Amino acid sequence: MKKDINKILWILIIILSVLIIAVTVTLIVYYSTDRTPDSKYYRQDECINKYSDIITKYSIKYKVDENLIKAMIMAESSFNKDAVSKSGAIGLMQMMPSTYNDLKEKLGFTLPPEEALKDPETNIACGVYYYATYCSVVGGTNASLAAYNCGPNRVRSWMTELGGEVDIAVEDIPIESVKTYVKRIMKYYNSYCLYYGEAPDYDSVLLPRETALEYAKKYGQKYKVDYNLIMAIIETESSFYCYRTSKTGAIGLMQIMPDTFSVDIAQNLNLEDNPDQLYDPEFNIMCGAYLLHWLDYRLDGINEISISYHVGVTQIKSWLEDDNYSENGRLITDKLPEEAQNYLFKVMGHYRRSIRLDGEDKGYKFD
Repeated sequence: MKKDINKILWILIIILSVLIIAVTVTLIVYYSTDRTPDSKYYRQDECINKYSDIITKYSIKYKVDENLIKAMIMAESSFNKDAVSKSGAIGLMQMMPSTYNDLKEKLGFTLPPEEALKDPETNIACGVYYYATYCSVVGGTNASLAAYNCGPNRVRSWMTELGGEVDIAVEDIPIESVKTYVKRIMKYYNSYCLYYGEAPDYDSVLLPRETALEYAKKYGQKYKVDYNLIMAIIETESSFYCYRTSKTGAIGLMQIMPDTFSVDIAQNLNLEDNPDQLYDPEFNIMCGAYLLHWLDYRLDGINEISISYHVGVTQIKSWLEDDNYSENGRLITDKLPEEAQNYLFKVMGHYRRSIRLDGEDKGYKFD
């Protein structure tokens, strides 16, 4: 019995010793690693931070995991914006000039590829769009990454040969260089998830009501708009989800269409004509408040202004000229199409809710 106890103690001592050695070696390696500004570890983190806002912006826009985009950039160019491959791929996400030429009209770019793709934002915008639109539709993550590397059509043919599964196992990728490419990205991806945390689901990011109210009051005062109505429009349009994009392309908290932004907001306020800015919560509320001010300049009455936010000024003026829908220059709301009635009902419900929760705007009231 005593021998058995001694044997167990020796085994425990050996296990403990091995653990101590392993921890000691890990600490030595970590603290002896060069992390000065010239080291690769420092440079990588510095570069990711340098481009993180751009990566987040287009990851949100095209609904892609931003850690995966970071991993792709690391595998493609090691975050070197001036990288050019032997095959002619350019920049951070190693876009081919021919691919850029196919995409540039859709994305609103005009510069030649040799110049445009050296710009980090243009390169990332094109790379993320290409991955989200042409590659991720092929299948799961492995298949999508393989498609980014060697083309969607080739990957589709592999998957058909393998029985049409939704993804492809890394080991089933028939080209060794593509297999290695996917493995590298997934290695970086797993590291970034551990280091930066898993990327948030941007579709579920809510702006706190108190923050929305702060912006509503700020820009309500600036543009002489009832902040209760701003809050009501936000709650009706997006339920305070910051990055919501509708099927028709309306963006953000106040669901502003890119064309409306370009024509009615950006031109009048001398803003850069870039609808992607609408994903920023404060900027979106500023633009929405200005749009309500713009509508107030053209229409009278809170009902008319509220419904016009949804259907447009032209439609409201058409109804106002029709005796079936209006009387004495005001809309007869219960005669309007059901969709317009339902929208107004929601807005007015949220308007009363805002007065109760946020306090009444006594400075600016629509009739």
